[in-house]
Amino acid sequence: MGWTAGNAVRMANAQTEALEKPPGLFQLISSLNDPDVRRSLHFFIGTMRIIGRQMKNN
Repeated sequence: MGWTAGNAVRMANAQTEALEKPPGLFQLISSLNDPDVRRSLHFFIGTMRIIGRQMKNN
């Protein structure tokens, strides 16, 4: 999992650096049509839910 996350960050960083300008709001919203984006957002939100639950119990 650690290698996958590190590799994903390196790849995303390279793609971001290659952009001439940052994407606009509508471009970002349209990326939600990509199933891979939705899958990763679901993973991120689920992770944040678990962390929030654990913080509440402390």
